[in-house]
Amino acid sequence: MSYRSRRPRGPIKARFGRAGASRGAQTRYRTERLNTNGLYNSVHMNKRAMTLDMQHPRGNRAAGESWIAIGVETEAAWGTLAGHMGVDDPRFADIASRKANAEALDGVLARWCPNLDAEETAATLSGLGVCAAIVSPFDALYEDPSPNFLERGFTVPVTRPESGTHFLPLAPWLLSARTRPPTRYSPRFGEHSREVLRTELGITDGEYEELEALGVTGMVHRP
Repeated sequence: MSYRSRRPRGPIKARFGRAGASRGAQTRYRTERLNTNGLYNSVHMNKRAMTLDMQHPRGNRAAGESWIAIGVETEAAWGTLAGHMGVDDPRFADIASRKANAEALDGVLARWCPNLDAEETAATLSGLGVCAAIVSPFDALYEDPSPNFLERGFTVPVTRPESGTHFLPLAPWLLSARTRPPTRYSPRFGEHSREVLRTELGITDGEYEELEALGVTGMVHRP
């Protein structure tokens, strides 16, 4: 179905007929609603991209033997970061000034960051309300997840019978009108065969065990 729509010319029944008037009106309403939502999302995303492009400082910077990611999204966050760094420079007074003097500001951060402990500084800045995180490889990220990831439910422990408990990532967003379903490990080979065959075909446990003995089904892969 195309999501393009134009306002109907004349009464709805003239376009859809009497029997299809109600259904046609509902379809057109849903289509126009999709168009409206799509337009809103497009405008919202463009505004967000423009806002991100103006924000400074943001990015990854070398800190000690590691790297730290810092992102300043509000004037309050910049005030906090500047106070923590001991920076009081009129060139960085507002977002437009910081963007215009981005090279100078990058130089300030380049002199400040190298002597820092990335993990300690990220925790401190996060606690102060500044977006900051240590840049980690994937193995370290899941061996010792960020407290922020754990609190938000992005990283969760999942126990698998063969390999034990490991942290795995979920979707990085939360929906206000929905709760996340329970998280469990992916099915093992043939794990639900008995349940499926019993439910769908009415096979008894005895019949299933016969099929299992013949190698037709079961949890053991037989080449």
